[in-house]
Amino acid sequence: MQTEAIAHIRGPALLIAGPGSGKTFVIIQRILSLVSKEHVRPDRIMVLTFSKAAANEMKTRYENSNGTPGVYFGTFHAASYGILRKYMGYTNAKIITFEQKKKALKMITGNHAVEDEPDQDLINDILGLITRIKCSDKDVPYRIDHRNINEDTLKQIISEYNSFLRDERLIAFDDMITDCVNSLKEDDKIRAMIKAEFDHIIIDEFQDINEYQYRFISLIENIDMNIMAVGDDDQAIYAFRGSDPGFMKRFIEDHINTKIFYLSENHRSRERIVKASSTIIQQNHDRLNKSFKAVRSDGTVRLIRTQTRMEEEDAIVDILKKSGCSGVENEDTAIILRTNAEVLIYDSMLRKRGIETRNKSPKGPSIDGSFIYDDLRAFLNFVKNGHRRSDFIRFMNKPLRYIHRDCLLEETVSIDMMMKYYSNNREMQKTVEELWKWIELSKKIDVRGAIGIFRKSMKYDEYIHFMSKTAKEYEKNLIMADRITERLCDQSRIKDDFVITDGFSESDAAYENGEDTAPQKESHGIYIMTMHMAKGLEFDNVIIPDLNEGIMPKKNLSEKAMEEERRLLYVAMTRAKESLYLLCTEERNRGISSFLKCLKADQIISSNSHSSRNS
Repeated sequence: MQTEAIAHIRGPALLIAGPGSGKTFVIIQRILSLVSKEHVRPDRIMVLTFSKAAANEMKTRYENSNGTPGVYFGTFHAASYGILRKYMGYTNAKIITFEQKKKALKMITGNHAVEDEPDQDLINDILGLITRIKCSDKDVPYRIDHRNINEDTLKQIISEYNSFLRDERLIAFDDMITDCVNSLKEDDKIRAMIKAEFDHIIIDEFQDINEYQYRFISLIENIDMNIMAVGDDDQAIYAFRGSDPGFMKRFIEDHINTKIFYLSENHRSRERIVKASSTIIQQNHDRLNKSFKAVRSDGTVRLIRTQTRMEEEDAIVDILKKSGCSGVENEDTAIILRTNAEVLIYDSMLRKRGIETRNKSPKGPSIDGSFIYDDLRAFLNFVKNGHRRSDFIRFMNKPLRYIHRDCLLEETVSIDMMMKYYSNNREMQKTVEELWKWIELSKKIDVRGAIGIFRKSMKYDEYIHFMSKTAKEYEKNLIMADRITERLCDQSRIKDDFVITDGFSESDAAYENGEDTAPQKESHGIYIMTMHMAKGLEFDNVIIPDLNEGIMPKKNLSEKAMEEERRLLYVAMTRAKESLYLLCTEERNRGISSFLKCLKADQIISSNSHSSRNS
């Protein structure tokens, strides 16, 4: 089938390419064939993808194959911006930086008193909502899960943010494509010139396309429709950016006589891995009908169920050490997790156990998704580093104590200041005295003891319970709190004292400056990354922990969202070439992920209550 796809010349084509099926090879060979055999000018071929790294990789592979220079390899954003700059007078100075976005939204959100101090998680949530709104032609609800912000307030915040962009004449990445699409729709002359520039268009990772990217393609493809879409709907995992596997079906509907090619051989993963991952993804209903087979036989798929979270961690260390994956002997091993917060927790755990790591976390805030980390950090900063007002505001009413911000008249908080404010309110004075008693005690003991006081004596765990919408979410948040406690204790041991003076780590600062934060300084070690970050990569050995209901999949999901979670797991599983380890824990009566219940006995090696502590 690869040969047929490479030889396809005219008309629309859809290349359905599963994991490890050689799609990049087909793309490069097809371009070479178009140039050398069909005598298509290289500068009349456009290849689009979704990341600069992917575009550069394809360009390099093409040039290393003695390809004639001139083919356009680029991202949707780069192509859109190129049109805007060439025909609409846009300049680089108009592109808004992440730092500018963050500052603008933090100021706007703060003005609306949404939270005492808007954290980076909230800013990310709002930016994600803005992206979904801009990249969809449907009515996107103005709602952020787990945030108590009403629709009218969110509408006002986003309206003010868009006004800021207009007033400052700035353009965001999402605006590049929407502005380009709108301009092409309105200007027939420019649209005709763009259509005439390219004879062939190839789109890689087509399953990741969103509404406006799809419209962009429709506006620039010429009447011959010499366009090939390459992708796998089973690997569509970017719904938060507006992507949808349904666009692959839509491509077939919109392009008459589409030729469909299936790359069904997996050259990456061994047979047991292919069978197990295929069994799971076949539970999805919204997918093109297809199947894949492994070129290589055998392989290992092991399901490990432990009684406690600590036993699960021990099991991971045991796997790494027994398989020789803990050092430079075998670096082709990855631990793949659902969230970036978990990446940092496992990174800390392995380093503590003497196992070197390469933390390949996504660009962005290092504590994404964890309000608990921010709260614990604020408390520790307050008791260890000078009683800052901003830190106190973060935790003073968690749980609710009815302490008013007006009692904090100075940047440094003192009990005398608060007692004076509540001089006519004996009940509030008692509340302040009780709170301050624990603060004073926390100052005299180590970080672990201080966190224990905060969570138990000051009843922060009760606040976690209040913030959790279901029992399962509460269990998950308690586990997260335990792991964050370990990480903060590790930090205190690494440094002479506990000092984190602002809301961002060094890796965050690198992100703000547009630097690549992964991998870290180490040149060897175990990779640790999120499922989203793992897409497109491959490893000899893959370990996927925390495969429990409520974590993977998340709780209370719609059927559509549930299928995306299943695709995420499928992507993670199919990164493995030789061995795949699936782990879950029964701690706090947590159940095994429903995704794993379809696996057959002949597809996995099952191990119950594994504990390297007891072995």
